[in-house]
Amino acid sequence: MDTALKNAYTEVNQIIELLGEEFKSKIPQKILNLFNEKQNTNYRTNINKNTPIHKIEVSRTALTIISILNLKYWETDETKKAKLKSIYDENEREFQQKINVYKQNNWLKTEKNEMVQEENKQEKALIEQKDIFWIVKIRRFFRNLIHLGRKREK
Repeated sequence: MDTALKNAYTEVNQIIELLGEEFKSKIPQKILNLFNEKQNTNYRTNINKNTPIHKIEVSRTALTIISILNLKYWETDETKKAKLKSIYDENEREFQQKINVYKQNNWLKTEKNEMVQEENKQEKALIEQKDIFWIVKIRRFFRNLIHLGRKREK
């Protein structure tokens, strides 16, 4: 399993502990067990119980997991749930747009690199053909010299 995900599980576990039994009891035991089993026990977070919950800095993955827990288990008001879903959907659309822009930019760079490499291959092939042409010419020159030398000897 990815170390970043294990670290996120550790952060989520610590945040759940900070939130208390009221929030922890709403999460199915199977999910809590997953967090406990898969967490990185060697990872030391900067989560402090004296820091207000909204000021705690965690990884993006841990924040995503907490958001899912909030939407699925903690939030009971349907209006707020609908609002959260629309916010999450909008964030996902923005994220996908950024990924698409990144992919397009990399595709263009890759395409340009491939074109440059192809041009370099063609240029190299032309140079090699010119080199071969001169080698053939030189070989013919010497062959003719040798041939002429043999004719004179006869």
